[in-house]
Amino acid sequence: MTHRTMLAVLAVAILSFGAASTRAGVTAQIERLSDYTRYSVTLPEALPGGHDVTLHLGHQGDRFRQGWAQVNRTGHLAEHVDMAALRLRDGRLRGEVELWVAVERGGPLYRAVYELDVPIDGAQVKGAYTGRYSVRTDSLVYDTDEMVVRPHQVRPFAYGDPVEGGIEGEVQAPAVDSKPARFELESGHLLLGDLSVTRYVILRFDIDGDRVSNISMVPRSPGSATWRAEVEQAELAFEGGQLHGSIKVNVSGGGPRTRDGHYTFELRAQVSDNEVVGRFANGRLRDENIGGAALSGFAKGLRDSADVRLYALSLPRAIESRGGRDGLLGINLRYADGRFRDGVAMCPRFPHRFDVDVDRLRIDGGRLRGALSVHFTPDSPVIASPEPFTVEYRIDATVDAQGVIAGAYACAFGPVRRVEGTTALRVRRADELRRAEALRAGLDWPAWNGPNGNFAATPSGRELVDRLEDARLVWASEHTPPGRCQTMRYGQRNVSRYLTRGGPAGGGSSPVVADGLVYQYYFRPAGSRLPDYVQQQAEEGNRVLGAEMWALDGEDVVLAMDAATGQTVWKAVVPGGRYHTWRGTGHAKGAYTAKVAVGGGNVYLHGTGNRTMALDAKTGEMRWNNNNGGLHVVALEDMAVFSGDHITALDAKTGEVRWRIVNAGHEAAAPLHWRYNGRSYIISGNVDGRVVCVDAATGEIQWELTDVGNNSRTMTLAGDRNMLLLNLDPDRRAERCQLAAYRISARAAERAWELPEEHTYNPHRGRTPIVHGDAVYLFEGRFGENMLVLDLMTGRILQTVRVGRSTSGHVQWFDDRLILQTDASHSRTSLRYFRATGNRVEPLGDLWSPPHRTTSSYYPMLTTHAIADGRIFIRGSHGIYAYDLRAE
Repeated sequence: MTHRTMLAVLAVAILSFGAASTRAGVTAQIERLSDYTRYSVTLPEALPGGHDVTLHLGHQGDRFRQGWAQVNRTGHLAEHVDMAALRLRDGRLRGEVELWVAVERGGPLYRAVYELDVPIDGAQVKGAYTGRYSVRTDSLVYDTDEMVVRPHQVRPFAYGDPVEGGIEGEVQAPAVDSKPARFELESGHLLLGDLSVTRYVILRFDIDGDRVSNISMVPRSPGSATWRAEVEQAELAFEGGQLHGSIKVNVSGGGPRTRDGHYTFELRAQVSDNEVVGRFANGRLRDENIGGAALSGFAKGLRDSADVRLYALSLPRAIESRGGRDGLLGINLRYADGRFRDGVAMCPRFPHRFDVDVDRLRIDGGRLRGALSVHFTPDSPVIASPEPFTVEYRIDATVDAQGVIAGAYACAFGPVRRVEGTTALRVRRADELRRAEALRAGLDWPAWNGPNGNFAATPSGRELVDRLEDARLVWASEHTPPGRCQTMRYGQRNVSRYLTRGGPAGGGSSPVVADGLVYQYYFRPAGSRLPDYVQQQAEEGNRVLGAEMWALDGEDVVLAMDAATGQTVWKAVVPGGRYHTWRGTGHAKGAYTAKVAVGGGNVYLHGTGNRTMALDAKTGEMRWNNNNGGLHVVALEDMAVFSGDHITALDAKTGEVRWRIVNAGHEAAAPLHWRYNGRSYIISGNVDGRVVCVDAATGEIQWELTDVGNNSRTMTLAGDRNMLLLNLDPDRRAERCQLAAYRISARAAERAWELPEEHTYNPHRGRTPIVHGDAVYLFEGRFGENMLVLDLMTGRILQTVRVGRSTSGHVQWFDDRLILQTDASHSRTSLRYFRATGNRVEPLGDLWSPPHRTTSSYYPMLTTHAIADGRIFIRGSHGIYAYDLRAE
């Protein structure tokens, strides 16, 4: 759906809609929505194992725009909730809801579709549902042969979903009569080596009566396997439908992946018409035992007509197999006395045969038409389903005079389980939810690094849970794109990653909280223009997703949500951006990690296309926009200070430049706001060892350090103690930094202490020190293996806590708790939890991964979580999730 179409559809739901003021040719389209009701619908025994599912559906205007689903017993959340076909009309909740949901983490993913019919009369009513679910399989099904793929051409579910494709084949005579037949059989791991694909073989031979001849062995994947096999001795016989004997071959040229040498194999197989099922057994390489390997296949090459004929069909992509080549299904049908008698189906390379029902298949006037049913048995290498099921294939093909078959098939492959039952529905209005979940004033998290620029929340005085597993999900927002900044790579895997990560990346911005609202910035693709290098990738044979991932054009979006309910309050869409580029360089990071700050009634951000914007925090109306800012921003009451190569102060009302200090900032470092003796100061560092303190009102530099290290990552300010923590080591990547503390005033900065060089830390991966009271919490080492508790005034080590290796992520403090992100740069959001009392730290609970699909940005500007009044707001790959950490 295009942006314009979407706005037209939403017009009825919008209470107030219009364009904000235009500056520099940019207009923000704004949706403002106020009415909100949440419907919580419980579906008993809706998933395997008798698991109940509860749907939470937020309704605004004339449609559902916010929704999440939870498995009641395990607490696991659905990865995808589609409410487009659900309607609220005439006092009834009716229509379909589609979920992608696993019962528990790591379990099979189900595609579930539930048809609801629930009357609404009061706050608690009951209705009915019917549903069906199927299991996601191991690979994706492509509905196109094009290399530039659109999302609607990709199906991640093969079981229970429609499948169609072409048919090819031929009419043959049985191989057990007097006519010679050519066989080509596939075997599993038959040779020795360290690469699976090079160990598969194809065995070729002819059967003429009871004589087996013309035996050869070749690689199944000649592009990957370089070995050659010379048949030195073969003693094979075909008697009474049994194929048995031994083969000795000399394998050479295998290279580093396949063991050369003389292999000897015993072969035993059953031949039925043209079908062969059997095994190689007792294989040896010299004196080394190999074991067995499966063998299966059909004869090829016969077109003679007879009283009994075999119709050999090949249906590509007709099944979802664990190891099958492109989901190929081979079917042999026996025709005699004017009708089809029986059949067998097989996936090449595996000795598993499936019975075929042919009663509704006909051959008439050169056309093969009707339907056949294949009965699949479970738990084989071919079929991933744990239960048996039957698939009906509808056939329409031609059979020419030479016996060549060509045509098409269609089916719904896989088991579809149907469920039904009664529902329980709870209706909650927005005012009721706000009374229960509202945040208290003055406890905001208005910027990426918190209210004071040091990743510490304002104390709430709440009693908090001792285990993150006990956090209660309060709401999930309407859909936002995932936040990883360094997105999927070019190549054949990018379509799969697009689907599993939730769609095109929408930037690495973190959620922020101010005055009862949660703000999230992201961007999304628009238009269909693609870069030349994407087209080149397609020409080289790699599948690439089109405009949804590599579009040149884009839109900047700011979403404002009620912090108590998650409902959309307003949404501003700014067209004319540049997607997947920043400053025209095509850099994969850049604008992906732009941060947002709220202050002075404005929401500030630096979006795509190098655009700096200020939006009204209450309405979303654009106040101004220009190209004067940078990726990081700190908001003061009357100005916003942005950091790029320079630090620039812009007027809150007009966006005009108040002052600028050149070569004093970095795009990865947030400026720090310091209040001292009633005045505001900005402290900023850069990659060249320069740190400046600037009077915010005048733009005058008050003091400057030039003999410190690379501080292009965020420093730590203990404003109430007038202490600044920074890095002394000049390493440009800032991965092994030496911590130092400076006593600061409006006139000077004096070094108070420095940590010994053996205790390095890594702010490049988010290891910014945290200060609470008179204690500093520092994660030591490149991967933060140890937490050091230091005395703020002296640098003395008070405690060392072993926490284990973690890749990247910030530490955040709230009340008497610390949260450490163990990996915030690879689409993960696992958290470690600590209690910090006095100068002592103790771990709490186990590593916690939220029960929703996670996302991240990419270092050095990592996504953080907003923490306010005992709540934590986490950006996931499908939206914002609010969790309640309060113990009461």
